[in-house]
Amino acid sequence: MKVRRIQIEQVPAQIRVESQRAALSIETQRRGMTIEKRPARMSVERRDGTVEVDMEGLYDNIGLKDMRTLTAENAMRAQAQAEQSIRESADEADYVATLPHAGNAIAEAARGRMLEHREPAVNSGGVPPGALEMRGVPGGVSIDWSRHELKINWDDFQSPVITVEPKASVDVQVVQKPVVACTVVEMDIPPETGGTIDAEA
Repeated sequence: MKVRRIQIEQVPAQIRVESQRAALSIETQRRGMTIEKRPARMSVERRDGTVEVDMEGLYDNIGLKDMRTLTAENAMRAQAQAEQSIRESADEADYVATLPHAGNAIAEAARGRMLEHREPAVNSGGVPPGALEMRGVPGGVSIDWSRHELKINWDDFQSPVITVEPKASVDVQVVQKPVVACTVVEMDIPPETGGTIDAEA
């Protein structure tokens, strides 16, 4: 006996997947910086002290007077003596005018002047001034500081450059296509052998 059956043969598909990672490169620009620095400075201004010594008083006290001082002193002394003589002459004239006219009035006035008692002056002068006169101007020191300065200047900001090379990719290829084959197969079935048995008997 011939029997037909369907035979199915199947071949699955095969694919190949290739992937590539992305490569990332970053370039950053170095930012420039300039520094301006000015150090602190010190300036010193010094003024020397001065001393002025006036030795005119010393020279006058020890007798070393200059011509101007001697001339002034002699003129004052002569003026004082002249004024004193005028006063004495006026006093004598008044005295002579008041005396009686019986005697010699002028001789009497002269005799009275001669007999006048005069005590010598002892230490009549004042204490002389200091030998030296000094005038001083003090010196000084002025110190000025200039401040320390530090200035930082930055260049313009540069953004980083980002480059993707190569880019990410996925490549899918079908290496083998799927195949389904259906075939009708005819086959012989041998006939049945043996006898029939009656179970009831």
